[in-house]
Amino acid sequence: AEWMDSLGVDIISSSLGYLDWYDTTQLDGRTALVTQAANAAVSLGIIVVNAAGNEGNTPWRKIIPPSDGDSVIAVGAVDPGGAIIDFSSRGPTADGRIKPDFCAQGSMVVLANWSGGYGFSSGTSFATPQIAGGIALLMEARPDWVLADIIAALKSSSSSSFLPNNSYGWGIPNFTTAYHRGSFQISGSGLAVLIAPHPAIDSAVFYLTSSGAGQGMVSIFDISGIPVRTMMVSSTGREIITLVWDGENDSNRKVSTGVYICLFEMNGSSVRRKLFLVSNR
Repeated sequence: AEWMDSLGVDIISSSLGYLDWYDTTQLDGRTALVTQAANAAVSLGIIVVNAAGNEGNTPWRKIIPPSDGDSVIAVGAVDPGGAIIDFSSRGPTADGRIKPDFCAQGSMVVLANWSGGYGFSSGTSFATPQIAGGIALLMEARPDWVLADIIAALKSSSSSSFLPNNSYGWGIPNFTTAYHRGSFQISGSGLAVLIAPHPAIDSAVFYLTSSGAGQGMVSIFDISGIPVRTMMVSSTGREIITLVWDGENDSNRKVSTGVYICLFEMNGSSVRRKLFLVSNR
């Protein structure tokens, strides 16, 4: 996960799960070391999608860490008809939260065979990347959404959204419906940021919306934290400000292809975003 973060990865799709050193009373989203690691990844802006586990028909029965994490998206398994499969791990967490979060097809899943060609298999491990892939498409279509926006949109557009439970969670998401949910609103920080296109080629456009008039600054750093470019920005009120970064540093030299951290500051509010820039110099 640390290596992925260093590369600017946005999503981790994982089948990892440990239960050998724990009991079900410790599924509180804080105890298991692997859950702590997943939580740390989420805190750094990575969306973690994890298999709920295949323990539904075993004495353990419950989800397995790190899928007990509060902001970790746990995925259960349904059959091709949409019914929960007996092996799919159930909730709730030890502190009473509903898990899994969502479900996807986890039996008779078509997949690449290690010996060549294609075959079929079953497990929450094969349901998980379907949800992760859908989220990746949603992030591409809605680049201004953060994790909270994505989860809220999916929960309100899933098959069990009106009656979530500890077998299906919020159910099977409808990503098309999620895409059409309400537009992005300025968060409590008072500043909204959209970067497009993303990944950016040679240059990037920043769209900033502030809650009021004022002066601001955009600071761009490379992945090691070294300052690359600083740009000033001003707002006369609640408006969309468009600012273009030409891919050059403060010495007017083109930067290299890589991940950059963009810090937007205005009126006492700040927002950080990762940017992947492809430089065709």
